[in-house]
Amino acid sequence: MNMANLKGMTLPNLEEYPTAIEPIYLDSGVTVKEGCFIGPFVYIRAPSTLEEGVELSEVVVFENTVIGKRAKLQKCVVLPGSRVPANARISSQIITRTGNIPLGENIK
Repeated sequence: MNMANLKGMTLPNLEEYPTAIEPIYLDSGVTVKEGCFIGPFVYIRAPSTLEEGVELSEVVVFENTVIGKRAKLQKCVVLPGSRVPANARISSQIITRTGNIPLGENIK
């Protein structure tokens, strides 16, 4: 997914989301709880859940993920089935079910 693809996309009904800054894309079926801050450059696949107070910026979230309460992610990719713990502060990482990989790190 290239973040440039988000430019020009139609925003969802923003009344459903506490705070959103375009461009963003959320599949129908994404659960967003109170107090979340989404955007800019956020893409979220369903079914996924953002718990209360989550902040996302420049993030791609794949399906079947849960982002815990008050977690803050910036410049991350969250792979399918991942769980981000409450109060996490994560930047520039690929988040997997088994751990995180810093962006730009060589994988052997």
